[in-house]
Amino acid sequence: MNNKQKSLIQVTLILCAILASISISGGVIAFFAHNWDSYPKILRLLLSFIPIASGVFIFYKAFFEHFDSKVWMESAGTFLVLMTGSSTSLIAQIYHIGDFDQIVLFWMILSLPVLYLANSSSVAIFYLAGITWWLVLQNLTVFGFLGGDMQAKPTQTIGYWLLIAAVIPHYMKYIKPGTETVRSII
Repeated sequence: MNNKQKSLIQVTLILCAILASISISGGVIAFFAHNWDSYPKILRLLLSFIPIASGVFIFYKAFFEHFDSKVWMESAGTFLVLMTGSSTSLIAQIYHIGDFDQIVLFWMILSLPVLYLANSSSVAIFYLAGITWWLVLQNLTVFGFLGGDMQAKPTQTIGYWLLIAAVIPHYMKYIKPGTETVRSII
């Protein structure tokens, strides 16, 4: 088997693992959502920590037992980021903390360490999508959806570019002259 075939197989495995992580994450949330309102507040709080605890456990196993496997690290990193977001959202819902845009920003900031620990491009893609979504949520009125004046606030724009700058070192490691990899293309 040549290098191109190995690379294609590895990319396919990574994509399947990421899709499995997304599906499992959605299943966890669907499981909790079924009777969420009927649970007492303390039980909801305890259940809110189960997603992040399971994400940390899976990431721990991948980090210490399968660190050399790109498939394990990509899927475990993705799973941890999604579980962090679900736990953050559940806790914010219980205690009515912040707006959705603030929760997204907090979630993305918590995702940065996972990005560098897992060395995961899928986490980087989720991070970039999340901070872009945060900017859009911040500026719904700005972009004219709610009758805004089409002018972004400078602090939000600067914050957005600072958040993008936080992910640049991850990609700079993979840009090498004369070689094309999936990460360098991203």
